[in-house]
Amino acid sequence: DWPSALTRLLALGADRPTPVVLDDAHHLLAAEPALGEHLAAALDQSAPPEEVLPRPRLILCGSGLATLRALTAPGGPLRGRARLRYAAEPADPDEARRWLPDPSDATLAVRVHALLGGVRGHHADLVAGDLPASRADLDRWIVARLLDPAAALAHEVDGLLADDPVLAANLPLHRSVLSAVARGADRLADLAAHLGKPTANVAPIVGRLVEAGLLAREDDPLRAQRPSYVMADPLVRFHLALHAPCRDAIRRHGPAMAWAHAREVAEERVHQPALAALARRWARRQAAPETLGGGGAHIGRSRPARASGASGESGAPRASAAPGASGGSVLDLVVAREAVDAPEPADPDQDDVAPGQREVAALGRAVAGPAHAQALRELEGARADLGRRAQRATLVVVAEEHDDDLRREAAGRGDVALVDPERLLSGS
Repeated sequence: DWPSALTRLLALGADRPTPVVLDDAHHLLAAEPALGEHLAAALDQSAPPEEVLPRPRLILCGSGLATLRALTAPGGPLRGRARLRYAAEPADPDEARRWLPDPSDATLAVRVHALLGGVRGHHADLVAGDLPASRADLDRWIVARLLDPAAALAHEVDGLLADDPVLAANLPLHRSVLSAVARGADRLADLAAHLGKPTANVAPIVGRLVEAGLLAREDDPLRAQRPSYVMADPLVRFHLALHAPCRDAIRRHGPAMAWAHAREVAEERVHQPALAALARRWARRQAAPETLGGGGAHIGRSRPARASGASGESGAPRASAAPGASGGSVLDLVVAREAVDAPEPADPDQDDVAPGQREVAALGRAVAGPAHAQALRELEGARADLGRRAQRATLVVVAEEHDDDLRREAAGRGDVALVDPERLLSGS
């Protein structure tokens, strides 16, 4: 039985520190729900009286993150027994581009990252070692390696979702939430409306997807209690936003024609959100403070409430775009900090002032493809809407290309930063 098997297994460390690895442990836990308790008992039994004595080094690993994390969570059977809890991160985009035939093409690297992310296996065996050699080769590669029903990657996401027992227990529901986020819904209220369920019932589902590493929670730097949720895995985003909805068209007309009709959808639902996520990552990890108006500790996306009476250049109120749209009211990048003259928090246990009282250091928009001066006008409008606290905010336009008019205007101003793919991947 499991207790005797584990006792004998951990006895391997009786004479010297010995690593004992249980791979795909989430499947073992699905087969034997009491395995966590058995492990805890076996570890306690094998623990030597003196720390200097040998003992086994038990390593539990697998892709079912939600299941494994539950073992060491409060109330979990291995709570307090783990010395290391490590989630292997995908390669960062700058490292991942070195896997491409032409690592010097940063724009191509950003495009491929929007489709595959930074998992090495997605760039190797699952595409038969075939990666696009240039931007001109990208369409051929998408059709052959991502959309063709015979391609290995065409089925990878279905297997990935089914692989975690926590998600597989109600796979249609979890998949429905992911699909809604991939298509632009980003708030709990939006997801609840999509599912036809109360918000309180949807929150635990979203929480499990965050724990599993499939969704990322983005706190709004400017508004309290307004978190949004975005896709954390680019391959899952591509699959649910574009590939799965196109399956019937792929079967009827073939992947080449289906892709020809889906390019515009790919720009809006795949490449723009991926570029926006890279912009926030760049702001958190690489950008120099002077690039972002002095910087700030609060970085995220926002859909700020407009000031009363705010209007566009024509005097009419600016219309808000649908959630997730590239040119609407969602700000892809906001950098904020506590203002020098901000009041003290009313709650002494609160670390900082309310989001609504923070000073805005930078506002940014991500544009898939070429950016024009209109992107700057939209950011100027958002800055005006935010009023006095944003009056010195730097405006950041992240795009694959910036047209000449935009470059000329930015060169003559001190409040604009243009970020291209090369700067996004390896610059500050």
